[in-house]
Order: sequence, then structure tokens, then C-alpha cells
Amino acid sequence: MITDSLRTFYNRKGKLVQKTDDEFYFGTSNVYGFRTLRERPSIFGDPLGVREQEIPLWTRSFEFGLRASANRWLMIEFGVEYNQIGFQYKSEEGETFLTYRKVKQHLTLPFRAVFQYGDRFLIQGALGVAPKMFVSTRYTQVVKDEFDKEIETTEKLKDNYNYFNIDVVANLGVRWNLGRNLGVYFIPEFRYGLLDTYQKQTPHVQHMYGLYLRWGLQWLM
Repeated sequence: MITDSLRTFYNRKGKLVQKTDDEFYFGTSNVYGFRTLRERPSIFGDPLGVREQEIPLWTRSFEFGLRASANRWLMIEFGVEYNQIGFQYKSEEGETFLTYRKVKQHLTLPFRAVFQYGDRFLIQGALGVAPKMFVSTRYTQVVKDEFDKEIETTEKLKDNYNYFNIDVVANLGVRWNLGRNLGVYFIPEFRYGLLDTYQKQTPHVQHMYGLYLRWGLQWLM
């Protein structure tokens, strides 16, 4: 009688059950994001100015999807993601203008080829693409008023951005099947945006990139 396999076992009624290797997943990503930035080589171009001093920013994204088994070593992963990635600026001490943050929000549809090794504890690596539709940029700034009081304002920006982009993605991580149905995963992933985030009439060319620390739950079907 087979009782230790995650795929083939006898249930409580004594019936032999053959499970698939497919699994749903639901999780989140801690995103360490930044960008490349240069002056646009056209009549619209303008020096970077204070933007040269921008630094990376931590944000949070959310995901769910399906991993479908092709064979013992390969799975195809389809997902849907609410993606947030951005950067920030912090001024020198004593300035009136203190900080700003720009967080770009997208609806993303990742597609990955997942190469895996193991049974209960799996090591995986994956390559793929992630087409994404731009939703808005959340711009938050902090300034000091005449009474030296800090004031924070937030607005959503939509003009002058391209509404479609595509990331190339690569990851290496682990998935741990805790039982016949429930598991967890932790998958660090790097992404780079292939297309300019701005329209051609804007002064700069920008490509977003980031390290995504993906983690969450998986349900084995």
C-alpha cells in the first residue's frame, strides 16, 4: 500500500487516489525597485537634474495563479498580479522640500516556464515574461510649510506614460509541500522592463527593474 507519496495514496475509504501535479498559488512580493534613466535624444530631451539623486524603494505586490505540470521536471505557470514598483528621492538636511515617492501600479499577467527538482521540497528556476497594463503612478511628496511643519500630499498621475510594457523575468527559489494539499513557496525573482515607461514627447527615457521576493501559499490539486 502506497501511503508516503504526495501523488498516489489511499484515502480514508480505501480508494486509490492519483493526484495531479498542478497547483494554485496565492501570495505577495516584497519589491526592491528602481529604474534606469537618461535624457531623451530628441528635441524633447531635458537634463535629469534632481532626478539623478533618486534611490530605490521597497513596495508590495500581490499575485495568484496556476502552475500546470508538463512533466516531472517542468511546469508552466500562469498568473495575475497587482504590481507596484517605484523609487524615491530624499533631499539634503535643512531643505524645505523633503522627499517624494513614485510608485507605478500595473495589472500584470506573468507567464513562466518553471524547471524543478524534488518531491516534497522542490528547488526551482524559471524564465518568462510579464506583460503589464499601466494603471497609474501614485506620487507622494513631503514638504515643510512656513511653520516648519511637515505636510504630506498624494496624487495619482496618468498622463505621459505608456499604457503597455513587458518585463523579462528570471527566478530561483524553493517550494515546500507540507502535505497532500497545502504548501508554501519563497522565490526571489529579478525583472526588467523592456519598454520605455514614458511617451516619446517626454524629456526622459526610463526602464523599471526590481528584485521581487515572492512568497505565499500553494494548493496542490
